[in-house]
Amino acid sequence: MNGRSLVAGTAALGDRPAGPAATVAKIRIVIPPTARPAKAVLKAVVSDRDGKPFANAWDFWLFPRVGKPEVPADVAIADFGSPEAEAARKAGKNILLVGNRKGERDIYPGWWGTDWRNAKWTQNGVATIPHPLFGAFPQEPFLSPLLFRMIGQGTPLPVAGFGEKDFVIVGEGNTDFKLYLAAKTRPDGGREVFVSGLDVFADMPESHALLSDILSYLKR
Repeated sequence: MNGRSLVAGTAALGDRPAGPAATVAKIRIVIPPTARPAKAVLKAVVSDRDGKPFANAWDFWLFPRVGKPEVPADVAIADFGSPEAEAARKAGKNILLVGNRKGERDIYPGWWGTDWRNAKWTQNGVATIPHPLFGAFPQEPFLSPLLFRMIGQGTPLPVAGFGEKDFVIVGEGNTDFKLYLAAKTRPDGGREVFVSGLDVFADMPESHALLSDILSYLKR
């Protein structure tokens, strides 16, 4: 993580005959606590009889042990297009606007290898644009396992009040483009973040971390 090794270990495998995949070793890994979200890489190397290495690697994201963040007093959370949202806007508050709160998940395990004509999902790709609202949240330009569990059904574009320059996370559907996250600054200086189909309210560490960063961005 960040160029340093958190933990490492080795195990003697001995000679293994060719055949079906099977467990060859088990190594317990204890990850030390982290104060900030961070990306780490788990790397495994197996050598053959001649010492030739075969390696593979998997990305992991580590988060502090924190619960759902508190909503700052000067930040309003309201459904997109609701009277509560308009009242908060008139009061000059910064707002977290929530779009689609319900609906089935838009991505399923194996969706990239499924015949799209017969598939349940309607989402073909997700792009993430760098933005200050992410704070310490690790981000990548494409749909990664970090966002996989959070992605639901976004709101088809266009979305009133948010233009292309405001987009933070967007997705391509079978028939339209979808907006998952956007941010803008109003003429009065107030900030608004739109979230839809991105489950920042779930009881998951990545949801807690992203919601915390969004609220920090909205806090005056």
